[in-house]
Amino acid sequence: MNDKQEAKFQELTGRPVGHLVCKMAVPTIISMMVTSIYNMADTYFVSQINTSASGAVGIVFSIMAIIQAVGFTIGMGSGSVASRLLGQGLPDRAAVIASSAVVAAVVCGSLLTLAGLGTLEHFVWILGATETIYPYALQYATYILWGAPVMCLAFTLNNLLRWQGKANRTPAQVEYDRTYNRLKQRKNRKKISIDEWNIAVAKAQELMEQAGRGELTDTELKRQLELL
Repeated sequence: MNDKQEAKFQELTGRPVGHLVCKMAVPTIISMMVTSIYNMADTYFVSQINTSASGAVGIVFSIMAIIQAVGFTIGMGSGSVASRLLGQGLPDRAAVIASSAVVAAVVCGSLLTLAGLGTLEHFVWILGATETIYPYALQYATYILWGAPVMCLAFTLNNLLRWQGKANRTPAQVEYDRTYNRLKQRKNRKKISIDEWNIAVAKAQELMEQAGRGELTDTELKRQLELL
C-alpha cells in the first residue's frame, strides 16, 4: 500500500462517518444529476424541431434509465465488496472485484445493445410511442443503445470510485495519478535517479495545480504529463 492509499485508508477508517458522508455526498449528488440534466438539455433543443421529436426524448429516457440501473447495480454491488476488502487491508482482492465489475459492465452493456437493437421496433411501442413519435424515438434510441456498453462502464466506474472515497476526483487528478504511478515504476526499475524522480513529481504537481486553476485544459495537461 503506497503513501496515498495509506492516507485514504486512514481517512476512511479514522474519521467520523458523518463527516465522510457530508464530504462525499455533494459530488455524488451532482454526478447523478448530470444524467437528468443531459436529458433536460436534449429536450430543450429537440423541442425546437417539433412536439413529436420532444416526445421521443421522453420515450428514450426510459431506455437510458435501464442502462443506468444496470451500471449502478454492478457498480454498487462490486463497490460494496471492494470497499470492505480495502477496509480489511486486502487491496489485491479488491482489485480483482473491481476488474471483474469492469468486465461485467461491458458485457452487460453489450447484451443490452444486442437485445435492444433486436427488439427496438416493438420495444419503442411498449414504452409508449405514438404514430408521430415512433420514427424519432427509433432513431434516437438506436444511438443510445450503441453507446450502452460505454454508459454502463461509466456508471460502474463512477460507483467504484465513490466506494473508494474518491467521489470528487477530477480528470486532472486522474492524469496525475497515472503519471505518478508511471514515474514510480521507472524509479523502482532504476531507469531514473532519485533526483530525476523528485523533479518530475514536483513538475507533475505544478501542472495539476495549473489545471485546477483553469490555466491548462485536460488535453494540454495530459500532453505535458506524458512528456515527463
